[in-house]
Amino acid sequence: MATEHVSATAELYQSAYRPHHSTDTALICIVNQVLRSIDDGDVCALVLLDLSAAFDTVDHQHLLNVIRDRFGVQGPVHDWFASYLSGRSQTVTVNSQCSLPASLVCGVPQGSVLGPVEFITYSEDLESVTDNIPPILPHFYADDTQLLMSSSPDGVSAVCRVLEHCVHDVQTWCSSRRLQLNPTKTELIWFGSQVNLEHLARTDVSVCVGQTVIHPSDRVRDLGVILDSSLSMRQHIAKVTSTCFFHLRRLRKIGKVLDQDTRNRLVCALILTRLDYCNSLFAGLPDSTLAPLQRVLHAAARFVGGLQP
Repeated sequence: MATEHVSATAELYQSAYRPHHSTDTALICIVNQVLRSIDDGDVCALVLLDLSAAFDTVDHQHLLNVIRDRFGVQGPVHDWFASYLSGRSQTVTVNSQCSLPASLVCGVPQGSVLGPVEFITYSEDLESVTDNIPPILPHFYADDTQLLMSSSPDGVSAVCRVLEHCVHDVQTWCSSRRLQLNPTKTELIWFGSQVNLEHLARTDVSVCVGQTVIHPSDRVRDLGVILDSSLSMRQHIAKVTSTCFFHLRRLRKIGKVLDQDTRNRLVCALILTRLDYCNSLFAGLPDSTLAPLQRVLHAAARFVGGLQP
């Protein structure tokens, strides 16, 4: 029963490697909360924490202890996990010269079937750290950790102090797990209406992490999507449009030697995948903002049909 409670609590915040969850659902959760705060006349701070080489620093023995003590995995199943993690080694090759094998006592293969699941199991109780600070809404996608907090424009100083306290606790938790929080790559952005953002511009809204001062950015890249302070999505759409037209220009150079089916497959692989990624975030945007994406679709359709650009 305790194990079921732990898993159910963690699922409130974790979007990675779960059925019917993805980066799309993770971003919808974050953006929805931000939009609700803006509609209420508040400002909202989002901190994107960066863990250095998170998958490579998972301590094998600590992971086995977490699996046993927190999730109740024992007996042959626990022995199977121990067997999977033990006996691993790595070598380094430089200019055809290979080093001697070095035994690995930490790290899980990120591209494996079990590696990602083992990591979110290893870091599952991070939510207990943020739960101690109720105003903060956390969300996780594997090793990507996000902290969200809203307040009125007059309460931003208190928000900064609460976020500093929370990040410090996360840093302490990381040390207990042999994980390394990287303050220099941690990002901070404030969301709000134009009036509220102008008010913030006259206030110190930075966050200190140890000796590092994290100054707010006007845009951040969150799970592959560029979020700007007003959530207009214009900068993300401009980036997607630019990338798509770049690939279309390259495809046109070889378009005459390709049949229509091949052109269609290439457009699906290189263009439509980029247009479709997290496109649920575009809901409700004005036509003028979405117009560049429509131009990409028209250009892609002309390429597939063998028409002049």
